[in-house]
Amino acid sequence: MRLYAIILLIIVSFGTLFSQQEYLYKGPNLINFSYTVNADNTLTLTLVSGHPYALIIPAKIENRTVTKIASNIFSDPKIKKYDVVIIYIPATVTSIEKDSFNGVELGTVVIYSGDTAGFDLSVFDDYPSIDAIKFTKENSPDFRESPRVGYFGNILDHREYVVHDNVLTKYRGKILFHRGSYSIVGQYIPDQIRMADSEVTIPTELYGKTITIIAKEAFKREGQQYSTSDYKDITAQLRDNPYPLKKVIIPYGITSIGDYAFADNKSLAEVVIPSSVTEIGEGIFTGVEALKVVTDENGNLCGDENFIAIKNKIYKYIGNSEDVVIPSEINGYTITEMDEKIFFRSNVKSVTMPDTVEKIGKWCFAENKSLTAVILSKRLAALPESSFSNCTALQDIVIPDSVTAIGINAFNRCSAITKIVLNSTITSIDLNYNMFWQNSKVIILTQEGSIADEYAKKYNLSVEYID
Repeated sequence: MRLYAIILLIIVSFGTLFSQQEYLYKGPNLINFSYTVNADNTLTLTLVSGHPYALIIPAKIENRTVTKIASNIFSDPKIKKYDVVIIYIPATVTSIEKDSFNGVELGTVVIYSGDTAGFDLSVFDDYPSIDAIKFTKENSPDFRESPRVGYFGNILDHREYVVHDNVLTKYRGKILFHRGSYSIVGQYIPDQIRMADSEVTIPTELYGKTITIIAKEAFKREGQQYSTSDYKDITAQLRDNPYPLKKVIIPYGITSIGDYAFADNKSLAEVVIPSSVTEIGEGIFTGVEALKVVTDENGNLCGDENFIAIKNKIYKYIGNSEDVVIPSEINGYTITEMDEKIFFRSNVKSVTMPDTVEKIGKWCFAENKSLTAVILSKRLAALPESSFSNCTALQDIVIPDSVTAIGINAFNRCSAITKIVLNSTITSIDLNYNMFWQNSKVIILTQEGSIADEYAKKYNLSVEYID
């Protein structure tokens, strides 16, 4: 009896060892698959190697059915982040680990199983790069044949929004056209054209996730993807209306908006930001040239006729005056901060800042060649990077004693400034950069031994010592 038990244990152990042994299948196009044999004689795919730009997972290997995909199948160090763009999954697969596809930026998933999957689709939730999941009734193609060339087909689950946990990471717009073809070496060449709606209401829930955060650059306009002359009607639409997004409505419940969230949407004219938002990043309206109205969920204006302001911070100048006086208070909030590029490339000639302002964003006045005079707040703590860069007409500026730091290129190309006082209260200047680049005639008035004195000597600028 004991001998029988020992023999049985040896058989079971050997079977377990055998089932966990990893085998290698050398597929076409220099794509190899490692796999293990399951107890029911099916296979688990464990590793992919080669250059699988468009990866077709085989339904069978050596006459055994592939039913499972293990964790980290792209852990081969030779496979880089953007090597795998599209993956085809056969209907035979019934189990996929949540971290199976870690390490690559998948774009499209094609499932050969009719209109449903044999596994839980939530495995894709943690892959924000996936913008489309397509189902097809076709069988998984044989490895001896290339995938079909031509029309890609209807996308049943198109990811108009990219979501990771509770964060909306990207608004992609709707696909107007999508097809795919393959090069002679088996690389998938995506060809798609996207366009944003003119008005977007962000859903409170996406793909089963409650959205509370809009991520950095989520709506930043980065150009349309893959337009070609073959699709004249669509490309004409894009050409005539390259910036279609006009209005964005953010639902109540969103609490945070990341840096540059709406940047460079030139036609965006109206945004609704609810009172639930408590955190807003830098430059959210940078390059949003048409923006004139921001309201809360009840229609209350955020700002006034000259400024878009949310609570204590000014985000955009929308007025027409050439001589601007910034108010110390808007809608009952004391103005303490100004965002990036408030007067960037504007035609404003003079700006008077209230003494309530403590912080301004980088490039705040930059590239404004009409600007001749600025009165800064006596509470301003720093002049950040490129604050007045290329303000070629700027002559009259007094830096208050409250300023302790000056960023790189702060007065780059400000050729009209002949004298400027940089007191010893300024304790931080990046000496690796000449903040008065292309203005070698400027005279620095400062105390002997100050950092401004050190800066002037390094760049051979004239210095006059003051008490």
